Amino acid sequence: MAILLVEDEQDLADIVGYTLRRSGYDVITAYDGMAALRLLKSRAPSLVILDVTLPHVDGWQVLHQIRTSTAMPVIMLTGCSSDEDVVRGLRLGADDYVTKPFSPTQLVARVEAVMRRAAPQTGTVRSRALELGDIRLDVGLHSVSVRERAVRLTKIEFRLLYELALHEGEVVTHQELTRRIWGLQDVESASMAKSHIRNLRRKIEPDAGAPLYIHTIAGLGYRLTARGAAHAVPEKHSA
Repeated sequence: MAILLVEDEQDLADIVGYTLRRSGYDVITAYDGMAALRLLKSRAPSLVILDVTLPHVDGWQVLHQIRTSTAMPVIMLTGCSSDEDVVRGLRLGADDYVTKPFSPTQLVARVEAVMRRAAPQTGTVRSRALELGDIRLDVGLHSVSVRERAVRLTKIEFRLLYELALHEGEVVTHQELTRRIWGLQDVESASMAKSHIRNLRRKIEPDAGAPLYIHTIAGLGYRLTARGAAHAVPEKHSA
């Protein structure tokens, strides 16, 4: 499995690359954002380890470009540990967030954990499709259709929709979504999923401003109403 390591500090890149190779990974290294974008197109890695502070094109912009076209797992590296930076990275679609200084072996463990979450799951529950009214999710194929129209979602958007679909008709709280999808307990949970829910509504709702499927429950979280949604009366509200 190939990992794209994007880090402008060469000494650190050498140490991390060496540790990853000893753990059995192929490592492709880029030292700036422009090189990373070129390698993403030419080498198609399985995972990206991405520093935030990079020459030419920063890590935020690289992450944005990745998320416009793929659900490839991304682990962000940064010297900033504030909740604001963590939330920003996760809102943009990062799968994990590691602050400097860190142990290279700890990073390898995080890579393994992210890849386990990203790997297709087998078994009767996760391999079958969920059909809920207008919405159909196939976990094995990572596909979604709404009223028989294919919808392309990012990995985070798919996981959000899947969690809501598993509890159709029930309120899923902000805290539950933050814990289940990002594995976090201590960040400001209400804002964590908000931008992803907004993007998800743009993709699956006939009118994102008057959602039929994903409803906001003020102060609590969200509820998916998929069965018979075509006959529901929409309510105007925001994420």
